Amino acid sequence: MNTMYEYSEYYQFQMPVKRLYQCFYKTELLVQWFVSQDLALHQIVMSLQKGAEFEWVFRNEQGQRTTYTGQFAEIFPEEQLIFTLKPEQEYETALDIRFERTDEGSQLHVIQSQLIDDAAYEQAVHDWQQRARRLALLTDTVRV
Repeated sequence: MNTMYEYSEYYQFQMPVKRLYQCFYKTELLVQWFVSQDLALHQIVMSLQKGAEFEWVFRNEQGQRTTYTGQFAEIFPEEQLIFTLKPEQEYETALDIRFERTDEGSQLHVIQSQLIDDAAYEQAVHDWQQRARRLALLTDTVRV
């Protein structure tokens, strides 16, 4: 019997929920936080619709590609995104991303399941901590 692991964490942001939600589907925002800064966007195919498949292709300075594929299972605007995510040459995991308003701005609840072992769990922890740091830099600084 295989044991799967699940990562669950809350992150606080000083930005409105709408802005935090946009960071997950607006290309110009997604590329700034989802992967490390040594990767540049090469191609993105994504439609934010239930059942839609997506593909994000990034390239490093040496031209090596990193591809993520997945499919949106459920979409509740500014509340919840449920989708699969499969980095190239790896296994598929399930993500349940929940967006909540707080007095200070917003809270993100990340639940990543179907992690196959301790190493995958530790990698998920590391990846999301890094992503949260980069996301925090994308606060909506434009005020009118």
